[in-house]
Parts: sequence; C-alpha cells; structure tokens
Amino acid sequence: MTAIVERKIDELGRVVLPLAMRTAHGWKEGALLEFSLTEDGVLVRTAEPACCVCGAAGELRPVCGKWICPACVAAIGREDSPDCRKRSRP
Repeated sequence: MTAIVERKIDELGRVVLPLAMRTAHGWKEGALLEFSLTEDGVLVRTAEPACCVCGAAGELRPVCGKWICPACVAAIGREDSPDCRKRSRP
C-alpha cells in the first residue's frame, strides 16, 4: 500500500493515523506501536511486548503495568496483586 497523507501535529505532539492505515495494519484503539527513526524519516510498526526484566518475548503476563515472563516472575518469587500500589515495598 502506497499512500501519502499529511497531518498536523497538535499542541501535545499527537498525530492521528488515517483510518485506512490503521485498518490495513489491524491497529485498534490501545494497540502498542513502536516508532523508530530512520534515514528516511520515522518507521511505525506494531510493537512486540518483551519482558521488562530480561527482554524475552513470547508468553508474558502483566505485573504492575509491565510485561514479565514466567521465569522472571518465578525468580522474583511473587505474583501480581490486583492493586500494585497497595503492595508494601521492601
């Protein structure tokens, strides 16, 4: 798909991606996107979540708003609680 669309950046630095581009890539509200600077401009693609501790991809679970793999969860020795803010810190 080759498309050239112009959009203005708003006062908060946001740009709306055209519906046709979002649909073509299967991007829905809440999709995690990755932005990379290239020699030609900015590359936008679907981000692949990775463990915030070891960087592994694959089977991940959310813990306090971060993605963590089962091996790191086991190494840490505790599971996620419903509200991480109420958890006491060591």
